[in-house]
Amino acid sequence: MKGVMRPALATLVCGVPAGSIVVVSGTLQGTPAAMHAATDCFMPLGLLWWSCLFLAVVALSSGYRKVAIAFLIQFMVIGVIGNGQIAKWAMATVEMPRDPQTLAATDPFRCVILLGGSVSVAADGTFELNSDGQRVMLTAQLWHAGKTASIITTGTSIADLPDPRETGRQMLQSVGVPAAAIYEISGRNTFEEMQRLKQFVSNPPKTFPAEGRIALVTSAFHIPRAIRHAEQHGLDLVPLPCSHRVGKSTPFTPAELIPTAGHAQTLALASKEWLAWLVGR
Repeated sequence: MKGVMRPALATLVCGVPAGSIVVVSGTLQGTPAAMHAATDCFMPLGLLWWSCLFLAVVALSSGYRKVAIAFLIQFMVIGVIGNGQIAKWAMATVEMPRDPQTLAATDPFRCVILLGGSVSVAADGTFELNSDGQRVMLTAQLWHAGKTASIITTGTSIADLPDPRETGRQMLQSVGVPAAAIYEISGRNTFEEMQRLKQFVSNPPKTFPAEGRIALVTSAFHIPRAIRHAEQHGLDLVPLPCSHRVGKSTPFTPAELIPTAGHAQTLALASKEWLAWLVGR
């Protein structure tokens, strides 16, 4: 009988908080929010989280305290890594906010640099904007609004894929940016891209605009690091952040306690920027 009761107890311990999160989410935000919370519970990271708690209770009720503690530690670690509030806080520490005055300036930029990494290649070879695709969109908007005299696309692929500088060029041309206005530089990472950019502006082609400021378009979480690399190479770039992961502040909801892969990825992106800052990159 005890062998049957242990899983039942563990199921109760897991089911009560999970059910409470779903119910409270529905009460505060309606049925769609409740369904979303319930779905997150059954996603891989959510299932792993609840499984750790389930196994911790079973182990503890069976007298295996050390095993129970190990599973409980895993439960807490996963809960932190995939927590929505923690992910938002972490990303907010690295993202650069948008400055409306920068885009409102009347003088056009000499050039806008579109850092690579915003275009993916589908299985059929089609180029598609990814989660950082706003980089391409913002750059195209600046061109069509007469805010820049030229564009530089950047990046060299480290895999067997088209170079980001080429995919960026093709995407811009597909929305009406003329080929003659687009230049390309290589670089396998941000540091190398800034090296190549320094070389380019020090000895530009004759067709490249001669006057004006140079702006940098990249994701908000990435732009502080990109600007640091630019300054290391003596470049004075105007930051134009986009693809913000942290949007308008919203009230806390219990569903954010359920770990998700999306929240874990956001924390990983922020952690990468922290690490780069710590090692001086």
